[in-house]
Amino acid sequence: LQPFSTLINVGLPAVMSAHVRYPTVDELPASLSGRWMRDILRNRLGFDGALISDDLSMVGAAAIGGLQDRIEAALDVGSDLLLICNAQAETIALLDCLSWRGSSEHRRRIAALLGRATNTDNDYRRVALDFCRRQTWTEERGVG
Repeated sequence: LQPFSTLINVGLPAVMSAHVRYPTVDELPASLSGRWMRDILRNRLGFDGALISDDLSMVGAAAIGGLQDRIEAALDVGSDLLLICNAQAETIALLDCLSWRGSSEHRRRIAALLGRATNTDNDYRRVALDFCRRQTWTEERGVG
């Protein structure tokens, strides 16, 4: 944990978690573990930057259940940005029905990471939907 502690002390702006397991600490993948993300990273090490999930469509996250379960688990442990890299159609459907609202702390961390203020959670939803739709459009046409 020393490298994390050192980087946190000099202002590390973000950490991307991984779906690795350390059963002596928690049976869940670290990326979806409240023990790792809240207790150790946030509370013990004092990390105050943005938490970025590992790709929630990966097999390593499957221990939690389906994609919606993984999204809810990642949000519950405090992830600020969620990666879903290989499930565009499912992602669009989930974004359309997701009712989660970020806290003021969540918005502050994202604004600090982006270097600017964000107005609402709808900013994130709009950007994510636009990206997914563009990605699907380009894949359907063999572009990129």
